[in-house]
Amino acid sequence: MEALVTPEKLVGLAGMLLVFASFVVKRWVWLYGFNLAGTLLLTLYAILIGDPIFTVVEAGIALFLAYRLLGELRSGGGRLENKGVGGPVGGRRWRPGGPAEGRPFKRCTPLEGVPGVLAEEILVVPDEPVLGVVAGLLVILVLVLVLPFKVKKVEENLEPFFFVMGILAVALNIYYGLIPGGEQLKALAVKAFETPLAIAWLGPIPIGIVQAVFFFGLVFLYFHRQIYSLIAAAIRLLGWPLFVFSLVTVMGLISSVISVIVTAVILAEIIAALNMPREAKVKFTVYAAFAVGLGAALTPIGEPLSTIAVSKLNAPFDYLFRLLGAYIIPGVLFIAAWTVYQLRGYAGSVKGMKLVYEETINAVVERAFRVFLFVAALELLGVSFTPLVKWYFSQLPSWALYWLNTISAIVDNATLTA
Repeated sequence: MEALVTPEKLVGLAGMLLVFASFVVKRWVWLYGFNLAGTLLLTLYAILIGDPIFTVVEAGIALFLAYRLLGELRSGGGRLENKGVGGPVGGRRWRPGGPAEGRPFKRCTPLEGVPGVLAEEILVVPDEPVLGVVAGLLVILVLVLVLPFKVKKVEENLEPFFFVMGILAVALNIYYGLIPGGEQLKALAVKAFETPLAIAWLGPIPIGIVQAVFFFGLVFLYFHRQIYSLIAAAIRLLGWPLFVFSLVTVMGLISSVISVIVTAVILAEIIAALNMPREAKVKFTVYAAFAVGLGAALTPIGEPLSTIAVSKLNAPFDYLFRLLGAYIIPGVLFIAAWTVYQLRGYAGSVKGMKLVYEETINAVVERAFRVFLFVAALELLGVSFTPLVKWYFSQLPSWALYWLNTISAIVDNATLTA
């Protein structure tokens, strides 16, 4: 039996805590310092569990943080504050420059309301399209949309792949002068780091999708036996049809709180443990997963799609609930009723119910880190593709955008949202 607490688990948890703590401090030097310490511990953790991809990604981030920390120590380590657009940030001032100097510009501020950096201008977009930017971003877009379907290694390591693509897209904008200064790059880095960790605040406590995935993953890890017992009791008490309706409804709505990722794990484990024919399990899983994906859009911690949407709109935590709740909640209830109808003639039983859960603390930590990497990558990609949006997509009529978004049936919806 695996020990609940091992040295590598403690190293991983300590690394995550240091990374989380870094986003509460008010100085760049401490942000980079805490982040670097946490990332080094996570690199050690990746080595201890024998994950080469995790190790390479963490080591790369550690090198970047070390470089930024040295730069801050040389410059005195400014505070995370801004006194106006284009004004002093951390005691310094930026000026547009680089290859785009001299072109007619229009300024766009896609990152209004960045936590810790007030209304920082990130991109300086020329009025006319720049061929190099358009070609480079289109290549990255094709890679992002196609490779996950064509290359199994990319599909299995989607989060680091997206992160690398995001860095390449940012580098392209820097090369052509669309991200003209170091302060803009810092603002973008802060936004990418904070969106998955602090989409909202509960007093001094940051609330983000990473914490939801990590915390509720731990809850299910340590209390899954009690959850199985509750499921068995619910089937006996409610009967099969009402149990199916209740489970799909609860999973669909609670996914907006504990995240679609953890909900999917719980749902899959519950259905796998039920004593029922495989055909019924497949139907049950598909319909319930649809309800879970729909309900997760109610809050920004439900899924990466809603996290990115709220971040880009600079909207309050309950914005999606107020906007879409009247459609999503009845939709979840309808799917629950439809699931009951589709499973008529099947009767699940707790007799012979098997505990099949085999997850470890390593999987919980890795899942939380992958979610962090994925959302951060989508922030980088979303900002980097702003020139294409300004030059081309903003010219499309609403109905065309609507039908264009239907490709989310085959393409990752969070990527399209970004």
